Amino acid sequence: MKKLSIVIIIILLNVNGKAQQRAGIFIDAARPGAKVEPSLHGIFFEEISHGGEGGLYAELIQNRGFEESRLPPATTLQNGFIVPERKPHFSLPNNRASDWRMRWEIKSPWPAWSVQASDSTSITLSLTKEKPLNEATANSLQVTINKVNANGVNNLVNEGFWGINTVKGETYDLSFFARTDNKYKGPLKVSLQSNEGKVLGSYDLKTITGGKFINSLFRLKLKFLSYHPLKDNGYI
Repeated sequence: MKKLSIVIIIILLNVNGKAQQRAGIFIDAARPGAKVEPSLHGIFFEEISHGGEGGLYAELIQNRGFEESRLPPATTLQNGFIVPERKPHFSLPNNRASDWRMRWEIKSPWPAWSVQASDSTSITLSLTKEKPLNEATANSLQVTINKVNANGVNNLVNEGFWGINTVKGETYDLSFFARTDNKYKGPLKVSLQSNEGKVLGSYDLKTITGGKFINSLFRLKLKFLSYHPLKDNGYI
């Protein structure tokens, strides 16, 4: 049995020269704008529908640290809903307990990741906390390879955020940590593909060995002959 454990740390960022142009903020103290009340302070940002991750943040891979299936702190999963502990709540009449709950849509232990394989291939996935990268990144994805078809499809796929947006001629950086149980001696191919299997960019790593995580930085220079819709692209 061969095992390859991968934890994604910094994934597929667009680093095209145009995207790296310097931005500036200029303040003219002689021309004050709207008055801001001194009682207004702080900042609030709520992550809704990937407005941050997959939106403002230039990450293109979803669930890079394999943490999205983790329940929010102080909640439990009950009949498809996350439910907090039912304690007296100061904002409710007579300090009664809140009946708040929210539907938990996540079904997979590793959302956005899947195996794409031929019928004769046997590859299984599992989350592991064994030998974590560090305290903050406790999870990694273990890929157990029982049988592969040398001429078939043997892919670990990330679907991105509604696909992966790519632009003709631009360059993308990929970095990840990977380790093995020393039984896996084979190569690792990283590619960006369309749903039809067309390779848009790829990099070949000759081998990954050793029981410790290693850091490998891949630069994928993608040269497209035509436009590829966002929903049709995925990282493999």
